[in-house]
Parts: sequence; C-alpha cells; structure tokens
Amino acid sequence: MKKSFHRTLLFGTSLAAMLGMLACSTSPYLGVTDESSHSTPRTADERKADEVIANRVRAALAAATNVYAAHVDIDCNRGVVRLSGYVYSVEESQSATRITMALDGVRRVTNDLEIQAPELRPNR
Repeated sequence: MKKSFHRTLLFGTSLAAMLGMLACSTSPYLGVTDESSHSTPRTADERKADEVIANRVRAALAAATNVYAAHVDIDCNRGVVRLSGYVYSVEESQSATRITMALDGVRRVTNDLEIQAPELRPNR
C-alpha cells in the first residue's frame, strides 16, 4: 500500500511537472501565424524597407502636436511596427498608434508604450 501511494505520488508530480513545462513552452496563439516572425532572416531589401518605415514613423510622431514622442522607440520588422518607451497620457498613446497605422507600408502596430504621470511631462 505504501509503495503504491509513493508510486502514484511520483507519477502525479512528474505529470504535473511535464504539463507545466509544456504550458510554458507553447504559444498561447496555437494555430495563429504571425508573418512578422518568420524563421528566415530578413533580406537586405526587407531591412531597408523597414528602416524607411521606421523613419517615416519617427518623422510623423515628431511632427504631431498631440504626441510628445521624445521617449518613443520605434522598431519595424516586415512592416509590423512596435512602439515602446513612454508617453504622458492614454490619448497620446492612442494617437501614436493611429498616426503610425496611417502611414504607407505599415501592416500592423504593436503599442507597448507605457504611460508616465502627466505632471512629469516637460514643456515643449
């Protein structure tokens, strides 16, 4: 009886550990493909196109009067633009996304901007 209990406990613990590792190693988006995460490296033309898009985004956000973009970082991978860094309001964050989406070549925007306290915003 004691041996059976230990064997069951060992099996249950092993099963739980394996399921935990499986859960941590799989994507929550099973079956969903993301064209921006190809396993093949970007070609020189793709890198150049992404650089052009990122520069357009930088220029558009710098020119926007409703977004203080000094602390916004822009990355582009196959037309998918990632905004990171911080702004000073939800409205600025949403505007940054809208402005970026409106640009030619942008396929999708991932907005990872954080919101800082508005009183920390410098005067422009």
